[in-house]
Amino acid sequence: MDRLLHILRKVGKEGWTWLFSRILFEIKCSRVTAFVCAVFQKKESKSDELFAVYDLNVQSPSFNLVQFLICAEHYCIKKGYKNYSVVIVPKELNPALEWKELTESYGEDAINYRTINLLSSLASLSPRCNGVLSFATRKAARKLTSKANVFPEGYGFSTVGGFDNREVTRILLKEGVVCEFAVPKHIPAFMDKWQFFSSKDTKIVTITIRNSKFDPVRNSNVPEWVRFAEYVESLGYKPIIIPDADQPFDRDGLPPRFTDIGLAATYNMSIRLYLYQKAFVNCYVPNGPVIFAIYSTNINYIYMKAWLEGSCISPSNVTDYDWIDPVKLRPYWGNDLQMFNGDVDTFDNIKKHFDEFCVRFNKKYDKVPS
Repeated sequence: MDRLLHILRKVGKEGWTWLFSRILFEIKCSRVTAFVCAVFQKKESKSDELFAVYDLNVQSPSFNLVQFLICAEHYCIKKGYKNYSVVIVPKELNPALEWKELTESYGEDAINYRTINLLSSLASLSPRCNGVLSFATRKAARKLTSKANVFPEGYGFSTVGGFDNREVTRILLKEGVVCEFAVPKHIPAFMDKWQFFSSKDTKIVTITIRNSKFDPVRNSNVPEWVRFAEYVESLGYKPIIIPDADQPFDRDGLPPRFTDIGLAATYNMSIRLYLYQKAFVNCYVPNGPVIFAIYSTNINYIYMKAWLEGSCISPSNVTDYDWIDPVKLRPYWGNDLQMFNGDVDTFDNIKKHFDEFCVRFNKKYDKVPS
């Protein structure tokens, strides 16, 4: 019903031409179209090279690429490819089909920056990805891939379909986590020079901040997170606050001692992932980077306000997730140190879930609480 009301409001604002254009676009992008194209398109190339095509007409220049990469990894395993290359196809879209709330919040320059910097950084963490090719025009990308093996199957430049972000949860529900993202080999040696990594006794608690103009209801309650950072610091933990990459220098109220290495992790995805994997626990609100944790088994986390009212992205209830155990409040493929909740991020709520995490951690590793 909510989706129908949204469509009706959109028609009232944009007109019936928008609705007709949107219907045609959705048909072109559908899994049915992809299946038909896969049946009738050319036979698979004899080359052992695979191109995973990430089309910005239908995909966003965001952490959603992680979902695509997991599916590409799964496809490689299933089809026997040793590795693959990511092909970034630029957006050439009817302005009427743009997500105006998103583009107006970020601006085209910021979105282009994400395309250039974020996507290649994320792809470098995918175990079987051996490179990223980014093209200035769709014509140039088509010339490279027209006679090649491509993922998604059935992908075409005029019939875009083939990849659905929900495919990753279908895979994980059926098979569990099929790959763990990994940092380059030089990162551990580089990070171990940092004084807090030189001691094995230091327990790191990361706090990933969201501070965005888009869908601000999902933003972090910064004063409460700083209070929590001071609290865990008093207990002997090392809190690291990672500012939002969209507004990294808007750090009002963030003590520098908490953001020293966090600022590096803001832009360097390898450092960010290494921190997440090494941390005692990672704390999130609904944001892009949480996707690293959700699709892993080796990242401990507390995910605050994972469902909330008033967001145009996040579900409003835990039952809206078909991949979260409604009793254990974690993904079906996850573990007890990966915790979802729908509580707002006040200090008392954060502390409550942190204390629960510590109980679970001590129980799992049979440790006496300190």
